[in-house]
Amino acid sequence: MRPWLLYLGGLLIWAAHFLAIYVATSVFPGTRIARWLTVSLTVVALGALLLLIYQIHGRARAHPSAGTARWLDTLAFLGAGLAGVAILYQTLPAFIS
Repeated sequence: MRPWLLYLGGLLIWAAHFLAIYVATSVFPGTRIARWLTVSLTVVALGALLLLIYQIHGRARAHPSAGTARWLDTLAFLGAGLAGVAILYQTLPAFIS
């Protein structure tokens, strides 16, 4: 179970961030509270992503091998990177308005 959390962790963090900012902006539409909640949730999500990337990197260094395990670690790393870009993109409206 733990390897799957590493493999899908970036996408799960992205989904949790999206749900959290959706709820925050629905409860407090157009207010400063919604902006601050969005920014603070983004900082927490990016921190969780950095921790996840650190764990993936540590796992890849501890077991350097070619094959399926290395390929899955690479996909997990790329998924976490994609999630980071998506989280920043979802936060842009808080800075624009």
